[in-house]
This record gives sequence, structure tokens and C-alpha cells, in this order.
Amino acid sequence: MKPFPVKDIITALGTVFNGSNGNAREIALLLMLEMTKWIGKAPFNNLLDNVMRSAQKTEFEKLYSESTAVPSRAPTPSLWLRKERPAGFVPGTLSFTYLLTYLLTYSLM
Repeated sequence: MKPFPVKDIITALGTVFNGSNGNAREIALLLMLEMTKWIGKAPFNNLLDNVMRSAQKTEFEKLYSESTAVPSRAPTPSLWLRKERPAGFVPGTLSFTYLLTYLLTYSLM
């Protein structure tokens, strides 16, 4: 599996938010929400200010406030290099990877 630069993912999200596929826009919103858990909200300021529609901003802000209101543990990687895997790691829960793959597959059609 090849890692993607975050900057490229954020740029691709901008195109998906302006696309006509509603499912892709919804997945992009969920991907953006998941990424804010890892890298914070600051890298997405350009998207929020210049690219996203007002309804999309409102929905994102609602989801973001709900996710930050619930105290949770810090996100942990679900994909590890073999030498970095913690003891007892069980592969198979790759939600971030699934969302990214889905987004890139259907937004480039």
C-alpha cells in the first residue's frame, strides 16, 4: 500500500465537494471529519472558506462539534508496518483506508 500526501488528499476533496455525486460528497465529508481527528482542523481552512458550499460547511461543523463533544481516546493507526505492530494487533478494521479508497475510486470516474 502506498501512502498519499495529505496535501494531495485535501486538494482532491475540494474537487469531490463540487462534484455532482452525492454519495461521493458524503464520503468526502466523513473522510474530512476523520482526518481532522488526526491532523486537526487548520489544514482544511481553505476548503471550509473557499470551496465548500454553506450547507456542507454547516453539516461539517455539526458533525465536528458532535465528534469533539464526546470525550474519546486519541486515534490510533489501524495500519502498521510489520516491525511497528503492537502486541495483540488484529488487522481488519481499516475504516480510514476504506474511505480513502472509495473516495478516490468514485471521484475519478
